[in-house]
Amino acid sequence: MHSQTFDARHTRHGEVVALGDPRVLADLVGDLIELRAPDGTTAWARLTFVGRAWTGRTGKPVAYGYVTNLETAMGAA
Repeated sequence: MHSQTFDARHTRHGEVVALGDPRVLADLVGDLIELRAPDGTTAWARLTFVGRAWTGRTGKPVAYGYVTNLETAMGAA
């Protein structure tokens, strides 16, 4: 299992997602990943699939990684 921490956000539909490089997220599908909310709290969740991808402000690719089974309550993502 990789031990990487990903920034977490809520989608417009209220789902918690990890933000990261699409290739990295794709390699981690099925693994537990650590998520960090904007308030600094963290939680572990299982990455289930990689969704929407776009080019971020820095010119690097970014994607939503959808998760399930959050293992602790997170702050307002």
